[in-house]
Amino acid sequence: MNIFAPRMGCRMPLLSRLALVGLLGAATAQAAVFETVNFDTFGGNPALTIPDWDVFGISDVRTVTSSISNLAKVEVGLTLSGGFNGDLYVYLRHGDGFSVLLNRPGRSTSLPFGYEDAGVSVTFADDAAGASFHTYQDTTIPPLSASITGIWKPDGLEVMPLGSPSLYDTATPTALLSSFVGLDPNGVWTLYAADLSGGVSHQIESWSLTFFEAVTEVNAAPELAVVPNQTVYELSLLSFNLSATDADRPAQTLTYMLVSGPGGLSVSTAG
Repeated sequence: MNIFAPRMGCRMPLLSRLALVGLLGAATAQAAVFETVNFDTFGGNPALTIPDWDVFGISDVRTVTSSISNLAKVEVGLTLSGGFNGDLYVYLRHGDGFSVLLNRPGRSTSLPFGYEDAGVSVTFADDAAGASFHTYQDTTIPPLSASITGIWKPDGLEVMPLGSPSLYDTATPTALLSSFVGLDPNGVWTLYAADLSGGVSHQIESWSLTFFEAVTEVNAAPELAVVPNQTVYELSLLSFNLSATDADRPAQTLTYMLVSGPGGLSVSTAG
């Protein structure tokens, strides 16, 4: 800050107030905070076997501790090994949330046993660019004996997996990951998997949860530090640095500007 003193020496009080100097900070911002928890061991075993042709299936129950308290979005990673994806029914449950990740992928009147592909290594996200996982072969056909990969919307179909294949023809996804939005992720999460046709075994190799929380920053006005009284001789230039603080997070870059003041007063953008 520079002031050119007029004639007649004076002791000039300078008050740090926004009427004199204006400060510009960033506007209200929204940041995404996320955490990922991985599950890749099962009671000391590297994989969890899904019983073949067993309607009772198997559940992997995990208690999660997170610093996030209000979910804005959830993504699920899932790796399964085996030989016939169309056998599988998999869902995720937590609190009042429920999402069908796989419901015998590919099953329909024209394909009553579903897809024959071997294995899954995917991420499920409601906002994925890909289609519903139930019809993934409309987009991607994995090489023979290779797992399907990529980022997909959950299957989401709330159709009885042992019912008629024709039920899948007109069903629409409703059991999506959005059912967890607004919930506290802390507590018990259950991944359930069942193999509903005989002949080929499957294993859960790993799964993961990624929690997203929207954090809204309320813009606070920066505060200018008090400038002590200064003494300057007439026709001399007085210069000093202004300083200010801003409580906003993440940290903001402050820009200084002169709003009003006496002649000869100037303020640089850096203070």
